[in-house]
Amino acid sequence: MAYGDPTKAGENAALAFRPELTQDEFDREFFGQILLRGDGNSDVLRRQAELLSRFGDYNAALRLDLILADRFSGEPVVHYNLACSLSMTGQLANAVDSLAKAIELGYDDFGHIESDPDLDPLRDLPEFQNLIPQIC
Repeated sequence: MAYGDPTKAGENAALAFRPELTQDEFDREFFGQILLRGDGNSDVLRRQAELLSRFGDYNAALRLDLILADRFSGEPVVHYNLACSLSMTGQLANAVDSLAKAIELGYDDFGHIESDPDLDPLRDLPEFQNLIPQIC
């Protein structure tokens, strides 16, 4: 949804206030508008990828996670989030590779790996099972 010229907030106040939106819904629209303007701010990318995933738009989240993985190739959480997006879009082999990279880089929230529903599509794969000794 476009809110018009952001410099004219007073004129657009009625458009911006939408009480039916939850905070996450508002944030998703707000950050989406920022990204449409060409702002590649990494914090905005991270938050929007998280929100898109939460709302089930895994393909859009994946596009942002790929950008983040390119920018922050050494960050384990970035690769973990990428693994989740890949898993939820059916790219299972790439998801396992990204999860392995996250662990290699130091991702160590193994309880989260065990309980994260985004990784459920991977759990029966031998490649995922081979990661289990690494995380125990």
